[in-house]
Amino acid sequence: MKLAFLRSIILITAAMTSLVKGADVADAIVSEKDLTNVVLQLNNPTTQMPALRKLIEFSGMFLYNDGGSIRLSTGDQASDELRRQAAQAVHSQNNLDTVRRALSDNDLGVRLWGVMSFEFIFGKRDPWKPLLPRLEEIASHDENSGIRREAIRKLWYYDQAAAFLTSLQKSTNETDPFVLMTLLQFDSQKPESRADWYARAVKYLSGQDEALRSGWLSYIVSNVSNPATAPMWRIEADPGLVASLRQIEKTGPQKDQELAGKAMHSSVFGDNLPILNSSAKTGEN
Repeated sequence: MKLAFLRSIILITAAMTSLVKGADVADAIVSEKDLTNVVLQLNNPTTQMPALRKLIEFSGMFLYNDGGSIRLSTGDQASDELRRQAAQAVHSQNNLDTVRRALSDNDLGVRLWGVMSFEFIFGKRDPWKPLLPRLEEIASHDENSGIRREAIRKLWYYDQAAAFLTSLQKSTNETDPFVLMTLLQFDSQKPESRADWYARAVKYLSGQDEALRSGWLSYIVSNVSNPATAPMWRIEADPGLVASLRQIEKTGPQKDQELAGKAMHSSVFGDNLPILNSSAKTGEN
């Protein structure tokens, strides 16, 4: 579970620079004194958000490493300790007002932290309900697919968001396979909760949007070839999906053919591949 969670965060923050080491900033934090000076700026409303951005950027992936069984290290012990202290300073800002401001920040890393900090524990949610409209806006319109997915994941904890999530499920605006896993509540062990995802997979794999098709192929290959994928999230040999992959493997662009081939020959599919009739193989009705 720890591996799956960490992998999820890495995917979310892929658009950020240097995930483990933290990105270089103009006035880099290189000492305890530098860190203390930035942390002190958190106490001033006018400098709080710039300081928070700097600390989030500096701490990098250490911000989402809770010190459990997986302990991040860059090989520089002193620098790693500074980054862990920066992460602790960021966590100290986890309150309703700061998260509200973070959710509307232009910085991807700050918005991600805001979404990840959004309360979901039963009995503690009521004060956060006024922020649900903003979280819904992020879930449907944020430029980063990972942030959209995390917003949707948090919204599922709130009954007040049920109508919004139902509407988002029915729309065709969301096309990212990873986001749709969460939005459609994909569970490979429950036929009723996986059928819609497979139907959309077939639609986008058979469509004319090359970038979208390649994105879905890459995700499918990643899912079926990763041993850390949880059983409930594991893509299986759905007949329609297999037919689409077979078609791409035969007639698609070379790169897509290679990806489809990797999926088809994965250990997950293996002997579970269905025998298709001639019309299914050619994509005919």
